[in-house]
Amino acid sequence: MARKIDTIKDRLVARGKEARDFASEWILQKQEQYEESEGSMVVKGKLAGLSPQKHYAALFMILHPSIFALKDIAGIVETSVGVLRVWRTQEAFQRVMNEVSVEFGGKLAETVAGHTLKLAGMDISHLNLNMWEITDSLSISDIKIDDVETLIHSIFVYVPFYSKTVKMRFFSRLVELLKDRAPLNFMTSLMILSEAMLVKDEKSKREWGKSTLYIDFVKIMSSICIDLLSQDHLTGEERINVAKTLTALINYILHR
Repeated sequence: MARKIDTIKDRLVARGKEARDFASEWILQKQEQYEESEGSMVVKGKLAGLSPQKHYAALFMILHPSIFALKDIAGIVETSVGVLRVWRTQEAFQRVMNEVSVEFGGKLAETVAGHTLKLAGMDISHLNLNMWEITDSLSISDIKIDDVETLIHSIFVYVPFYSKTVKMRFFSRLVELLKDRAPLNFMTSLMILSEAMLVKDEKSKREWGKSTLYIDFVKIMSSICIDLLSQDHLTGEERINVAKTLTALINYILHR
């Protein structure tokens, strides 16, 4: 038993490092773009946005707290934990931190949705997705990603290691893109997975129950169930299974 636990821990550590490296590559690219455009952001001799150091710290917050503690991020951007704590209370820093988290989470979701729909033979050109493509340069540590199935799987494995804002944006964007295209069992699995990642205690459970994401899941899954039950081509067994899912969903809502 102890050996199995050690093996699980080793795998979690390995996945955490991969999630870190995957995000770090994106962070470095965003930081380079920011520093290159910094000159155009000067207004009357002062920076209109965050300093490069603050911006770098805001980017790394997508890896807090699962991958990096505040002291780790402070060390990376060469400041003290106390200064970083002060930055986190500032409106401009919070705004950028939220913007980059939403952008990163959205790109993760659009990558999963886009490649999943392409694999299903659907045209996604009209969706204008910001997604990672399979290229020679796409790799994580020593793991080469050379097919879309590996990329999709990897993203789902890495999402738990990112910040709450990244997770929320990942699932909300995924739901938005797949709600009219994914089957009921997929949406059910997605709802269970998102709750498992976002609910850690009683406080987060209450927040989850009031979140837009939770409400969207309930609306979408209820709509899918009702729509399926109205279709004549369903067999008796299929109709029973859909009814069971709808009943389970109602019970789930009532007992939250």
